[in-house]
Amino acid sequence: CAVFSTHELRRVRYKCTDDVLWKHAHPTKFREKPLWLIPIHRIEEEHWVLAVVDVGHQQILFFDSLGVQGHGWRQDIQ
Repeated sequence: CAVFSTHELRRVRYKCTDDVLWKHAHPTKFREKPLWLIPIHRIEEEHWVLAVVDVGHQQILFFDSLGVQGHGWRQDIQ
């Protein structure tokens, strides 16, 4: 599995190009790993959640220890 650095998430937030993002993430060999762990900081809630990308099954699993039913999370994984 590959753990996506929160440092790289700042690049995403500030709209870096895909080329720049993957250049810096390349050493992790993400594209070769079956599972990606992506920590996400929810700014409004001041809370961290975890997205797990299962590449082989084309699934995104979302874990939120403070999850509230009906509270949307899709904006976190665009």
